[in-house]
Amino acid sequence: MQQQGHRAGTLKQSNKVHKSRHKSKRGVAAAVKGKVNVKEFVRRNKHVLKKEERRHQALQIRKNKREEVIATKRAVGGCRSPPFLVCVVALNARLDVQSAISILTTCSENANVSKSPNGVVHIGVSSFKYRYSFICPETHDEFGLLDALKVADTVLYVSSALDEPVDEWGEKVLALSMAQGMPTPVVVAMDIEGVHPKKRTTEKQNVQKLVSKWLPDEKVMQLDKSSDGLNVLRRIGNMRRNVLHHRERRPYMLAEEVEYVPDAEGDSGTLKVKGYSRGAGLNVNSLIHISGLGDFQMSQIDGHDDPHPLSSVKENPKSDSMDAEFTQVSVLQVADPSKQESLVCENIPNPMDAEQTWPTEEEIEMANQETKTKKVKKVPKGWSEYQAAWIVESDAEGDDEPADDESVEEGDAEFMSCEESDSEGDGDERVDDSESVAESAVEPTDERYDATIDAYEEHSQLQKLQAAREDRQFPDEVDTPQDAAAKDRFSKYRGLESFR
Repeated sequence: MQQQGHRAGTLKQSNKVHKSRHKSKRGVAAAVKGKVNVKEFVRRNKHVLKKEERRHQALQIRKNKREEVIATKRAVGGCRSPPFLVCVVALNARLDVQSAISILTTCSENANVSKSPNGVVHIGVSSFKYRYSFICPETHDEFGLLDALKVADTVLYVSSALDEPVDEWGEKVLALSMAQGMPTPVVVAMDIEGVHPKKRTTEKQNVQKLVSKWLPDEKVMQLDKSSDGLNVLRRIGNMRRNVLHHRERRPYMLAEEVEYVPDAEGDSGTLKVKGYSRGAGLNVNSLIHISGLGDFQMSQIDGHDDPHPLSSVKENPKSDSMDAEFTQVSVLQVADPSKQESLVCENIPNPMDAEQTWPTEEEIEMANQETKTKKVKKVPKGWSEYQAAWIVESDAEGDDEPADDESVEEGDAEFMSCEESDSEGDGDERVDDSESVAESAVEPTDERYDATIDAYEEHSQLQKLQAAREDRQFPDEVDTPQDAAAKDRFSKYRGLESFR
């Protein structure tokens, strides 16, 4: 008798699965079942900066930025750099800017004031350790104003509280300076002391309101006393300057002394220009541009003693021999003819290179004469003058001479009949199937084209040309016919078993 097997009931004990994050090698191999993971790219571990290293890095970045700002400030205005070039412009045509210059020159007792032959006023303030150069372009001279703003580091706009602060000339000045590229602006208001004390604040606010339309971020300063002049000079020296990239990329100079030395022949000469070089470094082998004159080559660059020092008293006095040696002119650069840039700025075309050139007056006149003269072409019979215009002239075809006198007379008669009106309707038949058409100076018009052309024939020729062009572009393609089914037309073509 067979024994019956035991069946587990609902109360059978089931143990928990062992939960372990670590598997044995045999368990990992069984789970993977021979699969290979994709290889990961090996990357170098980045060095994570520690707290002390980050602090040192921030200090170094801050130090480099500070040194860069100091170097930029020392590049202009100091005793070993060009002075601040300030362009003084009046916002009112009736205002005299020389009164503002007089306040600035007398505001400091220790200021060293000098003047160049061309009218540039130089001021050196030892307490600020800055030097300034002031230029005053003439009123109503737009081009002189633009030339002055080209080289100026700062523009000083002068207005008056007693008169209209900004008139029509002032608006034009601001528009021109903004269109060209405005240097760092400074706005001052004069004659505020002449207003009643209770109305001074109101008048200054009115000037500020008018100027804010053009320069919203600029604060108007007062310029009536010596203390005001010192404040203006201090602000010009310490303020942050606008960077004009199109100007800083190349050297420029304001000529303070100009001397022309003619050669022995007298045809040409040498122009000596003296001034402070600004912007990028000046290369003697490059060209220079003089406003109103053009481009020129330089022969050499000399270094001179600074004629406008910071103070009139020398800090380190030297002997007479040393002073004489110090004031000598030193040659900095001499031009090399092999490295100098050429003055030829336009391309000289070579007629043998088939370059496109502008036609000369003689060629234009010859072309006009050719269009006016009549030309005779040999064209097939029945062609109109418009159709004859498309025939290319050939010297070989027109050089054939007739064999006998009869052909000459016949050709002349045929030419006359073609050029004159058809008065003789029933004439003798021509043996030759071509005729000569005389071209007139008047070009064929659309009306004559519509009257003489056959539209159906031209359309058929156009279709033939298109078909020939398509056949040349796609020689192995055949269009599906319109009057037959494609399965019947291409029934002989069979599908391939494989492309191979």
